[in-house]
Amino acid sequence: MFFKASWSDISDGPAFMGPLAVDELVRGAASLFWMRQPWQRESVAAVETEFRVILEEVLEDVRRGPERLNPQVESSPEAPSEEDFFGPVRVRQMMRQAAFTCFCMLPPARSKPEVVEAELRRIVDRMFREDREDAEAFSLGR
Repeated sequence: MFFKASWSDISDGPAFMGPLAVDELVRGAASLFWMRQPWQRESVAAVETEFRVILEEVLEDVRRGPERLNPQVESSPEAPSEEDFFGPVRVRQMMRQAAFTCFCMLPPARSKPEVVEAELRRIVDRMFREDREDAEAFSLGR
């Protein structure tokens, strides 16, 4: 069964849905770095460094407003490559989607670029803090 929902329908739901949706998009984007071939895997610190470069690019668009986060901006008529599915292109796309979702899920009075930027940074900081703790707990040597 299908139904049509608008962002206002979703944002009127439970308060946890907004942060959960954004958190899942951010974690999904970061997981693409861990899906590389085994010989390409780096430490948590190396992945964090690469991820934060992309985060800063996305935050530049956030500062310009939600209209800059349109997924069509990066679309191409060419057939997608493996890099488009698993590389920085896809990570950037998912982070832009997370930022746009954050704009949509925040209450209208707080839906501002500086608030979205702060929320994304908070979520990314927490994610990498937990990744480092997990790597240490499981002796991954990362």
